Amino acid sequence: FILVDTAGVRKQTTDAVEFFSSVRTNAALKKVDIAVILLDSLTGPTEIDKNLINEVSRLGKGCILAVNKWDIARERLAENGKNPEKFQQEFLEELRRICPFCDAPIVFISAKTHEGLELFLNQIKSLQKRLQTQITTGALNRFFQKLQLQKPPTSCHGKHFKIYYAVQKEQTPLTLKIFCNRLVWLPQAYKRFLENSLRTQFKLSGCPVVWDWIEKPKREVLPENQ
Repeated sequence: FILVDTAGVRKQTTDAVEFFSSVRTNAALKKVDIAVILLDSLTGPTEIDKNLINEVSRLGKGCILAVNKWDIARERLAENGKNPEKFQQEFLEELRRICPFCDAPIVFISAKTHEGLELFLNQIKSLQKRLQTQITTGALNRFFQKLQLQKPPTSCHGKHFKIYYAVQKEQTPLTLKIFCNRLVWLPQAYKRFLENSLRTQFKLSGCPVVWDWIEKPKREVLPENQ
C-alpha cells in the first residue's frame, strides 16, 4: 500500500468544496484508488463526514470508513456499564441516518493501540478486488430483467420506465451503459432501488457506480398493410 495523508477537515466549515479547495485534498483524491474517511468514535458521524463521503463518491473512488479512538470509547463505555456492540450499532444507525445511501465498509480502529488495523488492511484488499469487478453482459441483463418483473417502477402520467439493455463499459469506477426509454419516467426512488439491488447482487460495497443512461425509445411495429 502507498498511503497519502491529507489535512483534517476544519471543524468550522461544512462546505466540502471550500474544504477541498483550501487543503488541496481534491487533487490527492484524484490520484488514489481508495479513500479512507476517518471518523471519530467520540463525536459520532457528522455533516462534515457526510460531505466527505459524497465527494469521494462523486470522484468515483472506492471508500472505506475507519472509526478511530475506539480504545477510548470502549473504556468510557465500560465505565458507564454500556455495551460496546450496542454502541457500534447505534453509531451505524446514526451514520445511515445522515448518509442513507452509503454502503462503504466500516471498521472500528485505534491508531494508538493498533486495534482493528489488521481487519482494516484486509478490508482494503477486499475492496481493491471488488473495484476490479467485471459483470458479464448476460448476467447484467438477466439481473435487470428479473428486477423489473419482480418490482416494476410506478407509472409517470401513465408511462412506465423500462431498461432495454445494459452493458458494463469500464472498471474503476464501474460504469454501466443503460439503454432505456425515457429518463423522465424514472422515479428517483426506483433509481435508488436499482443501485441498491445492484450493489447487493454483485457485492459492490464501497464501490462507486456510474450510470450512463442512453434514451432509446422502442420502435412501434406497424401492421403489414400500413
